[in-house]
Amino acid sequence: MYKVLIVDDEPIVKIALKSIINWEEYGYSIIATASDGVEALKYVEEESPDLVITDLKMPRMDGLELIKELNSQNYKGEILVISNYDDFDSVRSALVQGAANYILKVSIEAEPLKDVLSDITQRLIKKQGINETNPSIQEGLSSKDLTAQKKLFLNRFKDYLEALDYPEEMFQELDEDNYLASPSCFGLIRLKSKNESNTDGHLIYDIVYESLNDIREKEIVFISPAKIMVVFPTSEIENADVKLVESIFTKLSQALSLYISLESDIVFGTGIADLKQFKTTYQQASLLLDFSFYNPLGVINAASFTPQHYMDFAYYKDFASEIQKNNNNKLEQTYVRIDEIIALCAQRHVYPEILRKFFEKTLDMLEYLNPSHSAETHDYLDEQKENIRKAETSRDIYDIMADSCSAIFAPITGLSVDNANNIRQDVKSAISYISKNCYHKISLDEISSHVGISPSYLSKIFKAETGLNITSYITKLKMEKAASLIKAASSDTYLKEIALQVGIEDQLYFSRIFKKYYGISPSEYKSGN
Repeated sequence: MYKVLIVDDEPIVKIALKSIINWEEYGYSIIATASDGVEALKYVEEESPDLVITDLKMPRMDGLELIKELNSQNYKGEILVISNYDDFDSVRSALVQGAANYILKVSIEAEPLKDVLSDITQRLIKKQGINETNPSIQEGLSSKDLTAQKKLFLNRFKDYLEALDYPEEMFQELDEDNYLASPSCFGLIRLKSKNESNTDGHLIYDIVYESLNDIREKEIVFISPAKIMVVFPTSEIENADVKLVESIFTKLSQALSLYISLESDIVFGTGIADLKQFKTTYQQASLLLDFSFYNPLGVINAASFTPQHYMDFAYYKDFASEIQKNNNNKLEQTYVRIDEIIALCAQRHVYPEILRKFFEKTLDMLEYLNPSHSAETHDYLDEQKENIRKAETSRDIYDIMADSCSAIFAPITGLSVDNANNIRQDVKSAISYISKNCYHKISLDEISSHVGISPSYLSKIFKAETGLNITSYITKLKMEKAASLIKAASSDTYLKEIALQVGIEDQLYFSRIFKKYYGISPSEYKSGN
């Protein structure tokens, strides 16, 4: 186990470094932390650490002075420098004096640190003359590791792509070996995982690497746990064939789906000649990935996809007027028109943000055309506009708009099986089941299973037939039941008991929903009766 000493005068940095990875898993043990170079030298003398991780700017003795002193003492271990963006001159001096690598304070992340440790481990192995075939040493190492200088470049390259004001000069000096001098192919992969923390970075890396096994020279960089960049020279592709590049990334996407059930969108580009073009292509690819808002992208060539910045915003007034004319007699037609607009924007590659703004303005116009709405409806529509701004998919937008139109034009006051003669049978069945079971926890899957159709189809036809989504209808029944229970309750009945009787365990949540529905709190409602 290699011994590590962390030297930094900021406690938060020391905490971050100690907790960001499981050090022992990579063959390291943190033996101590120090706040400056003077304190660090004492630990070096007493503990003989194999790796010193040091900040450059510290009181008493800074990082450069510490490195000089370690060199004068013939220190046999490795040195990793922690720096800020504006420390490049100091970083360069540290590297010249023998530091193995450096990491940025503002972007301390697990994957880059693991990469750096792999390189440092190899350097320690060589220094100590240990047989590299020793399995206890080789555990966790990969034959895919690059040289320290190359890893240094790639780690900083990621920061250069993401930051708006990262100094390009840093890369011109770092890229002495011209890693990106020849034309390159580029792929930006976004994984569709509901929980990024559940993705196994090592496993994903291995799948990506093995899927690109036919490409000898390649770099794989984790921008984030769910965003990966792949780079390889155009010379690896016969005749720089774009179709072949597309097939390579298609194979990669299929492997991620097959082995770990992760769906992905991939945007690729070819013939990238320099850093400036690389950054432009990366930013374009990042924007294009946002178009999975409409439909899964699969694998697309950035050059073949042209986003549209323009949408006829004046049309939102006409659209709002059209909805107003349809009102509650033709809500289903309104839902169709919402769907048509979304489909047209998807077809024309309209930026998702533009579509969000269009529907937000449509709701503003509908409020203007219907000034007599209650304060409750006004607050609800404000929430819906916020939901539009946060919507992750066009399906979310559709649901939000359909719910909003229902709230404006079709508030249902007495929906039941008895007065639902004009409603189709499967929706009647759902209404009946909900009426009997909504006073305990009830789910869409449970209702759709009872009716015998899929959850998505039930949601669609329920809304079309009733003007409400299923969740809104369940909430309506629960609140009406709660109101009747409050009216009939004795003075010593707790609100928590009433909440439980309508299937809501959290009293605070119950009170919030009740107030949103009736405009007053349960306590105020109780006092008024």
